[in-house]
Amino acid sequence: MTVKDIFELRRQGKTEEAYLLILEQYKNYHGHYTTICMFWCATDMAKLQIERGNFADAAKILASLMRLYPNLEDEQRSAHRALMNIATLLSINDAEHFKFDTFKLWWDKFK
Repeated sequence: MTVKDIFELRRQGKTEEAYLLILEQYKNYHGHYTTICMFWCATDMAKLQIERGNFADAAKILASLMRLYPNLEDEQRSAHRALMNIATLLSINDAEHFKFDTFKLWWDKFK
């Protein structure tokens, strides 16, 4: 399956399927478009986990996104805003698994 196909699944709202497929591809290849797809599919998955109340899983995905972010080209800052959105949702809903202060230290590097 191509990255284009995975983005199409994402567009169709098949979040979990798209996420699992890109995870498998990303294990073997970290190309430009694969990295972009990985970031956005993981972002969707983090939001889905928050909606389901799976805050610990969402926090783990956010940590992965924070490691992935420096490898993205983000001139329009859309990925930057997506990370802040997830962090804000986690900080509102689950202070046990997510410490906003730790996120802010990372965030300040990418202002």
